[in-house]
Amino acid sequence: MYVVVMGENKTPRSIRMACDKFVTLENLIDQDDNGGNSRKKKDSRKNPEALTRVFVNKVISDIIADNANNGRQTHLGELGSKLVAIYPDFDTRNYGYSSLSRMIEETGEFKLYKNANAYYVTMRESGEDVYSFAIRTIKGEGPEGLDIGELSNRIHAEYPSFSPKAYGYSQFQKFVSSVPGARIFAEGNTKKVVLEEQ
Repeated sequence: MYVVVMGENKTPRSIRMACDKFVTLENLIDQDDNGGNSRKKKDSRKNPEALTRVFVNKVISDIIADNANNGRQTHLGELGSKLVAIYPDFDTRNYGYSSLSRMIEETGEFKLYKNANAYYVTMRESGEDVYSFAIRTIKGEGPEGLDIGELSNRIHAEYPSFSPKAYGYSQFQKFVSSVPGARIFAEGNTKKVVLEEQ
């Protein structure tokens, strides 16, 4: 028998784990109050027993690694199902996200990609971050440099949640100037960036 339990944030962990699916009533109320948009401040729900985001990321990593060891890709739907099977009270709304795909996209640890008509999740390459991606992308263009607008497009394609503000910069150009070895120059009406030899 498939058992669904609905309760408040204060519902004890033992009850949450004793069912197949636990639904937090506050999430449903928030969704209804916001006209279907459950996006709120991530710390707005005070539940000491809720799974921490760091722990959830560790579980996701383990699921992806287990599939990789068996020569399989990790389908986004499969990932969601396994998370709920392991933790019946798992709900992306507890972390301020309306969907699992958005939660995956906004973490720096995982990469969401499309294959045919399905979405899959994989680990980002170790050491891969926005800076190293930017350096590699600029370097690939050689001494002619790369248009800053094109660099922005490529970074956003690879890191959909990227924002220069997360790195302490108000504008993308200021972020680019902080990339090690990057030099910005004007060419006609456009600005380009080139990587100087270190």
